[in-house]
Amino acid sequence: MAYLFYIRTPKPVILFMKYLFVALLLISPFYALSQANYHKGSVTVTNDKVLNGYINYGEWNLNPKYIEFKSDLNSKDVIKYYPATTEAFEINGIEKYVRYSGSISLNHVNFPGLTYGQDTTIKQDIVFLRQIASGNNVTLYSYADSLKIRYFVQDKHEQPIELSYQKYFDATGANTLTSKRYLTQLNFLAGKYAADNTRLTNKIAQADYNTNDIENIVNELNSHQGIAKPTEHHSFYISYFAGAGVSISKTRFLGTTDLANSSSTSSLPRLDVGIDIFTNRTIQKFKLRIDIAYTYINPTLTGKQYSTASGPFVETYSFTQHTFTISPQVIWNAYNTDAFKFFVGAGIGFNFSSYPKNTYGLVGSYNQSIIPFKLQGDWFNLPVQAGIVLNKRFEIFASYTADASFLIDSNISLSSMIFNGGIHYLFK
Repeated sequence: MAYLFYIRTPKPVILFMKYLFVALLLISPFYALSQANYHKGSVTVTNDKVLNGYINYGEWNLNPKYIEFKSDLNSKDVIKYYPATTEAFEINGIEKYVRYSGSISLNHVNFPGLTYGQDTTIKQDIVFLRQIASGNNVTLYSYADSLKIRYFVQDKHEQPIELSYQKYFDATGANTLTSKRYLTQLNFLAGKYAADNTRLTNKIAQADYNTNDIENIVNELNSHQGIAKPTEHHSFYISYFAGAGVSISKTRFLGTTDLANSSSTSSLPRLDVGIDIFTNRTIQKFKLRIDIAYTYINPTLTGKQYSTASGPFVETYSFTQHTFTISPQVIWNAYNTDAFKFFVGAGIGFNFSSYPKNTYGLVGSYNQSIIPFKLQGDWFNLPVQAGIVLNKRFEIFASYTADASFLIDSNISLSSMIFNGGIHYLFK
């Protein structure tokens, strides 16, 4: 059945696909620069006036220094709003940010920036805080810049205060110490709003300085039943896909052998499944993909033809390779809308191959078997890819993998250059 799919692939086609990949990778930054991502939202300016319109929503791993606002989606007029002149802004159903004017800690919490003794350096600034959780009693915010992430709590309508967390060296520099004053701050709020909740007190004692632990505590402080309400996150999302396509492989020898520079090119089916892990479920601009694929090749490579008294013969090597590939990849949607996405990506392929056929010999006026080469069961390569997504459901992709050897020999290389193309169906 495999031979029904065998297609001889012309060399110009392979060269065209190779240069196409280079072109796509070069132009992808221009797609990103030309694209905006406006969502319906509102801006509250300093006189408490609410402006409804559209906000350019980026994948904000760091808190934005300003936002871009349009009163009408089709308008070319873009207004920038900064914290100094903005009380708050909200992207409907997604995120909310509020203005904060006050002190912000500047101590490092990771090596190599740790100091000897506690660093109490602060700065006065006006920034946007991201709202994580809110309720009748306490609101939780975060502020992330290039230095670190910080958490702020607001007790009812009072000014937000930063939850203090310090890591530093002792005087000798031999030990790393940690100051968890944020636990004292959270315990104060627990005593005020959940004095009889010993389970919450125990939870606070074990809480790390991260979003999940602190958010659960704040939700419980806002619950009359003393049970934390579930919170929908917009920062993490998993989807699944499956697909099929064609794998074009050019297998060749290099090195000191009569088979050197011989090659075999063919096109055979490819099947794959996998998962996509998005860093932001709403924007979906970056994702980690884990792809599991099955392919096979069945090349025949021939060397020089020799003439002897008994007649001509040629050195011939053939094998069948069945391969399962696990490939973690980083994918970037350079152009990103609900209806259409253009993406590029790269990763590493961990290949696990079997060789049910592996023959080497002289073929012609007489036949002679030669001990075949020892081929690797485990090997890796480095794929790059590009493609488009239509209506969040159908993904059309193509990938290129440079030569990667799977022959265990110090003087000879047997490798395959691979082009894959096909379609994925995105389930979620």
